Formats: sequence, C-alpha cells, structure tokens
Amino acid sequence: MNSVPRSYYTDFYSVGFLHTKSMKDFEKVYEVSDEKKGWLAFSAPFMIKIFESSYTFKMKREILKPSLKRKLEEDWGITDGETALEVIKNLVNGNYQAPMIDAYYHGLISCQIVEVLEEEEKIVIMDREMDLANEDFLMEEYLAHESAAMEKYYEIEDEFKEILVRIKIEGKNRNFVKVNPVEESMSVMGGFRWISGLLLNAEYTSQELCELKSLAAWDYGRVGALARISVHLGYLEECEAWKYIRASAEHGRRDYNSWREYLAAYFLGQALTEKDYSMDTRLIIEYMLVNENSPFIRLPF
Repeated sequence: MNSVPRSYYTDFYSVGFLHTKSMKDFEKVYEVSDEKKGWLAFSAPFMIKIFESSYTFKMKREILKPSLKRKLEEDWGITDGETALEVIKNLVNGNYQAPMIDAYYHGLISCQIVEVLEEEEKIVIMDREMDLANEDFLMEEYLAHESAAMEKYYEIEDEFKEILVRIKIEGKNRNFVKVNPVEESMSVMGGFRWISGLLLNAEYTSQELCELKSLAAWDYGRVGALARISVHLGYLEECEAWKYIRASAEHGRRDYNSWREYLAAYFLGQALTEKDYSMDTRLIIEYMLVNENSPFIRLPF
C-alpha cells in the first residue's frame, strides 16, 4: 500500500479521542472477535465522524443519543425498528444511493474526467517535489497544469449536463427527478473533484480513481453505522443488527480487492451525494491509510 507522510492530521487522530485510555479500556471491556472487527471496519470512516470506535459493537457516548435520534429521523426517516430495517436492507443490497452515484460516476468517466485528474495528479506530484532552486521554473509548469485541468474541466461540463438529463429521463434514481440537471452538473463535478484531490494527495493515482467498478461502498459503509446506532437507540436487537453488518462486509469484499480500493469508492460515493467540503474528510482519509491504529492497517481485508 502506498502511504502519505505523517502529518499533524494523523498525529491528531493517533493521540486524540479514538486512543484515549478511556476508549482503550472501553474496547477491552466490550471486545468482539477478530472476525467481527473485520465486519465493523467497513463502517469505520462513518463511525469516526461521531467519535466512536470501530473495534467494538457497543457505542460509548450515551450523551449523543438525543442528537443521533434526531439525525436518524431527519436524514433517514428512521424512527423505529421497522424503518431502520427498511433503510438498512436497501443499503446492504446496494439499492439506496448506489444506483444514482454509479450512474454519476460512469457518466463522469465517459466524459473523460480522467484527463482532469491526470493534470491534477501532476500538480500534486510537483507539490511534493518542488525545491527552492527550481521554484520559478516549476511554478510556470505548475500553473500550466492547473490551467489545463480547468480547461478540460469546463470542456466536459456541457457533455456531462446531457448525461445527467439522460439519467433523469431513464429514472435511474427517484430523488434525481427533483433537481435541475444543469445546476446539478457543477455540484456533482465539484464534489467529485474535491474528494479526488484529497485522494491524489494521499498518493492514489488518477487511474485508480477512474477504474472502480462501483461506488456501492458508500452504501455498504453506512450499514454498520446505522445498525449500531439503531441498537444504541433501542430500535433493533444486537443479534439482528449483526446479520446485516456481516452481509455488508461480505458484499464489500465481493466488490473490492483491498481496503485502499474500498476507501476510494466510499469517499467518491460520499462526494457525489453529500457534497461535503469539510477538512474532516482529509483527516479521516489520512488516518485510515497510515495510522497504525487504523482498522485498515491492523486488519486484513
């Protein structure tokens, strides 16, 4: 696996909330088998955002229950066991947002978004290798790649708008008919470019990011999180939740070849739905790829 240099961000997570003595003690008390830790790892990028470990099933922070209950109702329509199972089953089967984001992703690939990423990959490499002696020369080349990336980006915009119209007509996603494809094109492309940039900085290649078969990882990765939260809130029994957590892990291993590939698909899926431009995403990507405490480092795929 390629790695990114250790930085303030990974140091923050290595000594932060996930690895306090209190959390370590909690993980020992509520430890699960190595097999189950492997299943839980698929939801680790989600759980880290709500300050919970991915090495235990039980959740530590009782104080978050009211806000989690509100978020599940507002974002997912989950208010009880029945609604929780309906959403979780759709996620496990890749029927929640996966059809929409796969249509978006393959549309971008057909528009040759890879040409944009190739220019941005060159910029990232130059950022790493630039030295003061050649600063003027490299800056000129740097700006040339940046200009080429923007030019190619705008070149494919009109083509991508037409693809989004076809997606709408074909009914590939029920929610998509509610938005204007012309306005949506920049939102989708912008989110994809933002996350792609973070992944390129984490030493992914443009080729890796454009050869994924599916972005269903975004659905699979939220199964374990919603299952654990639903048990935490009393909506589901733990034994029932484990059934779906295991299934999502099996589907993740079926569709991807490594944690690295899974993580790229997860975050690109997020990019095409949530339009999240926060730096939290950068922190989590770095943590998952290089921190010795990350489940993606400690556990086999």
